[in-house]
Parts: sequence; C-alpha cells; structure tokens
Amino acid sequence: MKYLLVEDNHELANAICSRIKLDGHVIDHTDKLEDAIAFSDTGEYDLILLDISMPNVNGIDLLENIKREYPQQKVFIISGFGSIPIALDAMKKGASDFIEKPLNFEEILSKICFLKVQKPLRNNVENDKDDLYIRSKYGIIGESYLFKELMKHIEKIAFLRLPILIYGKCGTG
Repeated sequence: MKYLLVEDNHELANAICSRIKLDGHVIDHTDKLEDAIAFSDTGEYDLILLDISMPNVNGIDLLENIKREYPQQKVFIISGFGSIPIALDAMKKGASDFIEKPLNFEEILSKICFLKVQKPLRNNVENDKDDLYIRSKYGIIGESYLFKELMKHIEKIAFLRLPILIYGKCGTG
C-alpha cells in the first residue's frame, strides 16, 4: 500500500514514516500545501494521513478539495486539538477516520490493516449494482439511495472494535 502524510511536525512525521515503512509500505511526506495538492492529484495513494492544522494549510479545506476531486480517496484526519465537533465536521466532509494526537501507532496500524481488508470487500459491494450482496448477507432489504449509503457505511465500520454512535432525526427508524 502507498500512503501520503501531510504533517508539519517533522519529528512526528519521521516517526510515522519510519513505523509505516517497517511494515513494508511506501509513504510520501510533505508539509507544504502545494505539494499536498500535487501529490493527492496523482490519485495513487491508498490513504492520505492529513494533519488538520498546519501553518498556511487548513486541513478541512484540503480534505474537501481531495474528496471533491477523488470521492473514493481514503483520508485519515490527524489533530492535536481533537473535539467532537471537529471530528464530526471532518467525518461529514468525507474523512474516513479521525485520529487524535498524541498518536497511538498500534491504533493507526490497526486502522490501516482494516483498510487493507476492507478494500476488496468494498469493491465487491460497489460493483454489485443490485446490491444482492448486502441483502443476502444481512437479510435487510431497501432500495433507496440513503439506504444503500447507510449499508456502505455499515460495511466500512463493521470490523472496528470501537464504540460507534448512530444518530438521526426522531421517528426515522
């Protein structure tokens, strides 16, 4: 797998890069907005690890730009100032995950491992136009766009061993 790290703290970036390279993966690093945009425009990364706050770079804006150009691109947001509203905003704008500093490398590696397992599974689901896979696997039937999106999100998080909050408007089911 190939990763892009957008992080201005060079000590942290070196630690992340070293740890990911130990597992035999390729990782590029930048702390400049122009480079981050140029790297992400190649579309060749399995995952982008993006610091939310850096000098001259708004991570949320960059996330929106990446997701607009490459909606399927996986992006993990990294933040030293994590809060529920920031995490929710990042997730609503397309982040695949939100990781708080100080970083726990085992947590990051388990989430990366999850992406490796999830990738072939997601391709099967996305290529199945009738969603027979979802219906046969879960015994749940629905045809609306929102239902299909919900099922895709369930596929995405089903293997996580973390608490998950699902919320919606009252009376929606």
